[in-house]
Amino acid sequence: MSWSGSQNYITGWGSLLTAGDPFFFGGAMNISQLEYLVSAIHLGSYSRAAKEQFVTPQAVSKAIRTLESELGLKLISSSGKTILPTDVGLLIAEEAEAVIHHVDRIGSIASSHRLRISDEGKMKCAIASWGEGDSLIPPLVKDLLGKSGWVESLIELPNERCLSGLRLGYIDFAVLLDAPMLEGFERKFLYSVSPNLLVKSNNPLASRDALSVHDLRTVKLALPFHAEEVCPYLKDLASDYGVNLHFEILDNSRESIGDFFLDNENAALLAISGSAWEVLIPDVVSLPFVSQEGVRFPVSAIYSDSRSENADKLCDFITSNLKNKSD
Repeated sequence: MSWSGSQNYITGWGSLLTAGDPFFFGGAMNISQLEYLVSAIHLGSYSRAAKEQFVTPQAVSKAIRTLESELGLKLISSSGKTILPTDVGLLIAEEAEAVIHHVDRIGSIASSHRLRISDEGKMKCAIASWGEGDSLIPPLVKDLLGKSGWVESLIELPNERCLSGLRLGYIDFAVLLDAPMLEGFERKFLYSVSPNLLVKSNNPLASRDALSVHDLRTVKLALPFHAEEVCPYLKDLASDYGVNLHFEILDNSRESIGDFFLDNENAALLAISGSAWEVLIPDVVSLPFVSQEGVRFPVSAIYSDSRSENADKLCDFITSNLKNKSD
């Protein structure tokens, strides 16, 4: 199977999975931990595993350490920048591959049968959120989804939970930031979004009309937790401008981000809908990047091959209406 783009299929489902659902584990171990372990062992590096899994190296190493603590076993040993599996780590990784394969198979079966889908072929849809109060989807797109006639229900979730829902068959159609290619699914580009940078109102940058990538050198940058998918893209973009980008990943809560701004005079938060955070966090301003630098993130739809007929129509409906509105 392809490891790239695989996400946490079971843990952290919040409102989607409860103890009464068929895929609720009830325990601490989760699929992401197993996937990160397998990727790290296959690739011999936390950083390469992180790129494959669309997360940070810290997320990979933390998940593996948590798994080791839960199992009471040492799974990986380090030698410089190279990581090596212990004997038991290699055995567990082999079993983990089988588990991940079976989870993929469960998702395929669920997608094929679609017992929860109405006779009219309407789809359960999800849209990705960037953080508390910050959506990747402008109100116009939400309105279009509701009016399209192909949407049975609509829920807003972090990127990785949208992917989990697709793989398990709880979601038929998802609008995602930087959506990966997944076996058995189709991906279609819809539009791109431009992030804003939130800074304190007393920051020298606050008087600017627009910012450059070079300005990121002067701030202590943070991203909401569920924005980790764009980390590799951001670093590559900054590198093109000679900027070695560093940032913190914060919890998606008003308290966590508010504390970050209180504790750091040069704090800055990358956001999609800056105006949403301006309401939630006092004394911050939202600034765009100059358009010439092309700081934009792709937003795509991803859906099962079995739903492609109506999903293609829905994609065309969204893109054509967005084009008409911009003309």
